[in-house]
Amino acid sequence: MAKEEQRSNFVIEPSQYDDRIDVELKNASIVWDLENGNLSFFGIDSALFWTDPSLVRMLLPLAKEIGPDLFQLLIAYSSSLGTYEDYHAMVSTLGENFETGFLAWGEAVSTAGWGVFEMPEFNAEAQKATVIIHNSWEISMQRNLPAEERWGCPFLQGKIIGIFSHAFNTRCWADVFCHYDQDNPYVELKIFSSKKTIEDEIKKIRYLQMAKREQVLAKKVEDRTAKLRQAQQQIEEYSKTLEQKVAQRTSELLNTNRQLQTEINIRRQTENALQRSYDTLNHTLAASPIGIILVENRILKWANDEFKSLFRFESKKDYQNKSTRQLYVNEEDYLYFGRMLYDGARAGEPIEGEATVRRKDGSTFFAYIKISSIDPSDPMQRAVFSVSDITLRKQAEQTLLNTTKRLQSITDSSRDAIIVIDSQEKILFWNPAAKQIFGYTHQEAIGRNLHQLLMLQHYSRTHNNASGIFQQIGQGNAINKTIELEAIRKDGEKIVIGLSLSAIDSQDGWSAVGIVRDITEQKKTHEMLIQSEKMLSVGGLAAGMAHEINNPLAGMMQSANVIRSRLRDIDMPANLRVAEELGIFMEDITAFMEKRNIFRMIDAIHESGARAAEIVNSMLSFARKSDTTVSSFYPDKLMDEILELAATSYDFKKQYDFKSIEIVKEYAVNLPMIACEGAKIQQVLLNIFRNGAQAMQAAKTQSPRFILRIFSEGEPEMVHIEIEDNGPGMDEQTRLKVFEPFFTTKPVGIGTGLGLSISYFIITENHKGTMDVVSEPGRGTNFIIRLPVER
Repeated sequence: MAKEEQRSNFVIEPSQYDDRIDVELKNASIVWDLENGNLSFFGIDSALFWTDPSLVRMLLPLAKEIGPDLFQLLIAYSSSLGTYEDYHAMVSTLGENFETGFLAWGEAVSTAGWGVFEMPEFNAEAQKATVIIHNSWEISMQRNLPAEERWGCPFLQGKIIGIFSHAFNTRCWADVFCHYDQDNPYVELKIFSSKKTIEDEIKKIRYLQMAKREQVLAKKVEDRTAKLRQAQQQIEEYSKTLEQKVAQRTSELLNTNRQLQTEINIRRQTENALQRSYDTLNHTLAASPIGIILVENRILKWANDEFKSLFRFESKKDYQNKSTRQLYVNEEDYLYFGRMLYDGARAGEPIEGEATVRRKDGSTFFAYIKISSIDPSDPMQRAVFSVSDITLRKQAEQTLLNTTKRLQSITDSSRDAIIVIDSQEKILFWNPAAKQIFGYTHQEAIGRNLHQLLMLQHYSRTHNNASGIFQQIGQGNAINKTIELEAIRKDGEKIVIGLSLSAIDSQDGWSAVGIVRDITEQKKTHEMLIQSEKMLSVGGLAAGMAHEINNPLAGMMQSANVIRSRLRDIDMPANLRVAEELGIFMEDITAFMEKRNIFRMIDAIHESGARAAEIVNSMLSFARKSDTTVSSFYPDKLMDEILELAATSYDFKKQYDFKSIEIVKEYAVNLPMIACEGAKIQQVLLNIFRNGAQAMQAAKTQSPRFILRIFSEGEPEMVHIEIEDNGPGMDEQTRLKVFEPFFTTKPVGIGTGLGLSISYFIITENHKGTMDVVSEPGRGTNFIIRLPVER
C-alpha cells in the first residue's frame, strides 16, 4: 500500500509489497500475505473460520465423542499454554500495571472476535477477580445449539486461568457462567486462588472414564462367566451319581476334622497372643513415665514403678489392698472423682482432673489424674488410674499469672499509649492510655489495621516501602527510635504524637511494640516560645530603628511645612520683601506652583512623613513596656464597644462596609471580669476585625460573617475570646508566620506587617495571656485569645 491511514485505534501501515497488507487494531498487529494465502495475528500464523457453522461442525462431534467435561478441560489446557507471554506483554508493553495491561490486551484480542472485555473486580491482596466478556466467539457459535449440546467457554477459561495464575503468582481457578441471551450474550468468569489445576481435573475425568469402561467390561465378563457356570452346573447335575453322596459325606467328615484342628490351633494362638500382650503391657507400664495403678472397687491392686516413686511407697504393703482415699488430701476430691467415674462410664469416655494428693511421708503435690473404667456397666468394678506430678507446671502458671497481672497494671497505669501489632499490622494490644489519646475503645481497636486506623494519607508511600522490609527482617528507619508524626483521632482531630517502636521476633513473624505520647500541646507551647523569643529580639531592633528614624523624619516634615508656607503665604512679610527685591510677585510664584502641582507634591511628602511617623510610633509601642494603669473590664463590654467603633469608623467605611458583615454573638452568661488595659485589648480586637474584613472583601466572600465567642468553661482562671470568620483562610506556612513582625500578605503600601505582631505582644507580654490562630485554606480563620481572670 502507498500511504498510511490512521483513525483512532485503527492503523494501516504502508508496505513495500503490493500483495501484503499490515493492519494494527488496538495494538494488535494483523498481516495478510495475499501471494502465499497466509494470515498472521500478533505474529502467529492464523486463519479465519465461520464460528457457526464451520467450527461448530468440527467441534461438536468431538465433544460428543469424548464427553463435554473432558472436551472442555482439554481445550482449556491447550488455551492456558503460552499465557506467560500474554501476561508479560500486559505488564511490560500494554499497560503500566497488570490491570491496565489486561484491559489493553482484551481490546487487542477483541479485534480477532474474542469479544469485549471488562474487569469489574480485581483484588490482588485477596487474589480474587471477576472478568466479563461480551459477544465471545465461543458463546456466539453455540447460541443455536440445544442446551444439552453446549460446552461453554473452555478456551477463555484456560486463557484466564493461565494469565491470572501469573498475575497473582499462585495457582488460580476460574468458575465460568455462560449467558446465551440472543441480544446480549456474555460469559462471566470468577477467578480465585485454588489448589485445582486443569491437568489434575483432566486426570480425574480420564480416571473416572477409565473406571466406568472397566465397570462395563467387568459386567460383561461377569455375565459371560455366569452363563458358563450355569451351563457347567447343568452338565454336572446330569452326571451326578451316588458317588456324589459318598463324596459329600466324606467331605463333611473331613471338614469336621479340619474344624476341630483349626479350633485347637486358634486356642493355642490365642493363649500365646494373650501371654505376649500381657508381657508387653507389663513392660510398657513398668517403663511408663506416668504413674499407673489398677483399682478394684476403690481398692489398689497393682501399681507401676513410677507410681511408687511419685508417692514414695517402698513396698507393696504400703499401698496394695488399701483404699484410694489415702491418696487424696481432701474428701471432696475423693468423692468428686468417684461421681465423675460413673458419669464418664455412661458417656463412654475417660474422666480427668486435678487434685492435691498425699505421699507416704505426708508431703503433698499437685497431680493430674485420668481414670478409665474397664467395664462401663460397673465402673467401680475395675478402673485404671494414671497420675502425673504437675506441681512445677502449676507454679509456672501462677508465676505467669502474677507476671501478667503486673504487666497489666503497668500498661493500665501508663500515661503513654502502648500498642502491639502483628506482622500484618493488626492491633493485638491496646491499653487505656491509647483509648484516651485516640478515642477508640479496646473492642473497636483490636484486630484493626493500625495504619488505616490512625495514620494520615500522606504517610502511605513511606509506610508501604518500610512495611515489607519490617515483615522480612524486623528492621526499619523507625525501629528503636523516637519519631514525631501526625495522627488522626476517632473524632477526626489531627494530633502530633511521639512514637517509639521496638521489634519482636516470634514464631508467627515479626511484630512491633509502639509507645505513643500525645505531644500536640507540647508542640504548641514550643511554637509559642519560639514566637515570644522572636518578638523580644525584634522588639529591641524596633526600638533602635524608631529612635534613629524619628530625628530625620521630624526634620523632613518640618522642612516640608516651611517650604509650603514660604511658597504659598502671599501675605508673609518676609516673602513680600524678598519678592520685591527680586522684582517678582508672590501671586505669580503661587500660580506657578499650583500649575506645576508643587503644592500637591509637598502635601504628599508630608503625608508620607506622617505615615512613617505612625509606623515609628507602632514600633516604639511594640518595643516598650506599657505604663498604662490596668483596670477591670467585662470582656463582652469591650467587644461590643469595639464593634460599635468599627461600624462607625471612617477608616472602616472608606475601605469596607462593615455593616454588611453578619455578626453572630455567642457570649456565655455571668462572665468574670478581666484585669487589662482596655484600650490595648480593643486595639487587638480592632486589628483582627480589620484583617478579617479585608480578607473577606479581597476574596469576595459570599455572606461574610464574624462569629464571636466569649466563655470561661473548662478553664475558670482564663477567659477565652474567639473571633472566627468565614473568609478564605490561610495555609500552614502563612499561619506559622502570621505573628512575625513585618510579615504581611497584603499588597505593597497597604499594610506594615506590624498589626498582628503588636497584638501578639500586647496579649502575651503585657497581659500574660495567649494568642493563637486556627485556619485552613477555604475554611475561614479563628483567632483565639486567652486572658487571665481578675483576682
